[in-house]
Amino acid sequence: MGVKGFEGWVGVRVLARRLRKRNLEDAIGKALDARDGVGPSLLNNAPMMDAMKAVDSDPLWSILDDKGTQTMMRQVLGEAGSVTDFETVRKRLQGSWYGMDFQHGVKFDLTISTGDSFSTATMSSLLTAAVALRKMSGSDAEKQALAGTEVASDSGKLSVHFATSDAGFNDLLHSPLFQSMVR
Repeated sequence: MGVKGFEGWVGVRVLARRLRKRNLEDAIGKALDARDGVGPSLLNNAPMMDAMKAVDSDPLWSILDDKGTQTMMRQVLGEAGSVTDFETVRKRLQGSWYGMDFQHGVKFDLTISTGDSFSTATMSSLLTAAVALRKMSGSDAEKQALAGTEVASDSGKLSVHFATSDAGFNDLLHSPLFQSMVR
């Protein structure tokens, strides 16, 4: 008989070890499938490669697939994302990419690909509504940041441009809006 509760802890450790081993085996299997051309590969994913080409010269950049873009937009829209219009276009979000530049302040450029003008216009309206809502209820730092945000749409692509000074960006990093995004 061992220490009370210790047997359960050993069971959890054994289970965790088995799960890690299974996840590693799955990851290796998927990597080998991609290498052999049997499974999906980033190099064979034309939309992701095109997104990467659009931002790879920026000092800081990232690309997201359809599911990542949907999750990001749900977080960005907040309350505005609960409206029916978002659910209508959510499935049409194909991917997104952004680049950031820290020379002379902070510049952020996000592009979201929907593939059609109707979805892009709807997303533009939703983002504009989310910005307006935050301008009314946000902190002073958020209001200043949102004043430097532009939303535009053009033939299946939605663009969001944001620029601010170093001090303005520092204030934004400590705002409730930013803190809710990074949790």
